[in-house]
Amino acid sequence: TDGTNEATESADITNIDKIAPVLSDITNSSNGNWVNDKITLSWSITEEGSGIKEVQYSANGTTWSGKLSEAEWYGLTRNNERNDTLYIRVVDNANNVSEIKSTKMKIDKTVPTVNSLVQNSSSQTSENVTITGKAQDTLSGIVAYMFSQSADVTAGTTGWQTITQTTSEITQTKEISENGTWYFYVKDAAGNVNIVNDTNKIVIGNIDKEIPTAPIVTAKTADGKEYTSGTWTNQNITVTLKSTDNVAIDHYEWYENNAWTTRALTTADGVGTITYTADRNTTIRYRAVDTAGNVSEESTITIRKETTKPTISASPANGTAAKTRSIIITAQDEGGSGLASGNSYQ
Repeated sequence: TDGTNEATESADITNIDKIAPVLSDITNSSNGNWVNDKITLSWSITEEGSGIKEVQYSANGTTWSGKLSEAEWYGLTRNNERNDTLYIRVVDNANNVSEIKSTKMKIDKTVPTVNSLVQNSSSQTSENVTITGKAQDTLSGIVAYMFSQSADVTAGTTGWQTITQTTSEITQTKEISENGTWYFYVKDAAGNVNIVNDTNKIVIGNIDKEIPTAPIVTAKTADGKEYTSGTWTNQNITVTLKSTDNVAIDHYEWYENNAWTTRALTTADGVGTITYTADRNTTIRYRAVDTAGNVSEESTITIRKETTKPTISASPANGTAAKTRSIIITAQDEGGSGLASGNSYQ
């Protein structure tokens, strides 16, 4: 001013920015779930003031140790195994900071590990067997298992048995009723399925539910002649038993004193033999037992052996030599087979 005139000047202030950038929610291609492939994240930023200075990221939402490259200001892709939470915020050139947004990133590309697959017994059996599988997945955890006879099971195959998600070792069992090849599969939360190898494969071959054939029974007397069932002889009788089985005959049994027994009966190369030396008049039952314990139908033979000699008696027992008398001679057989002919003579 010069006392009579006044002069004024004005200026536009444009470098004041008190409005923080607006960061949208993060769109996550995995929705925060476990996946076995890449994850793509995207978001939008609204900044109408001083402009974006940087987009920061953090592993805990407190310590901001990193900055995204400008190429990733609006999204990023990650393909490495991980299980963490990504926190993001935007800082403008006036150092205004947006709200923090976060999303979970969980990538598991490693298949679960089958530790073992075993059966409870490898001995021949006529019963079902039980197979037991053990497996573990330490990253995303196992969520399902399957016992299958297919060597080509995938995550999309039907028949998975779901379990509570766990990173601990699991143990599962299955009862098997017939021989064959079985596989144990497990699926983790990311959809990974173990590969087929010797650890998750087992061949069951010890189940035998087929009974042997009924024994064919033949016999010979001590002189080597064929013995016909039900005929009398005074010689020892050797009985031979032959049966067939889809696996193998373990032994033969015969019924004596109200019980099945192997007494005096030997089995060798699937053939059974027994020699009867005592007198007897009986029908004997036999059966075959295979290595799995299956029992055949019965076969029989009637053994009739007698070694007791007939007795002879005369009546009267004595007399006078000077006279002629009638004497009756009587023969008896107390052994059971009876006399071949006649029983008294005069």
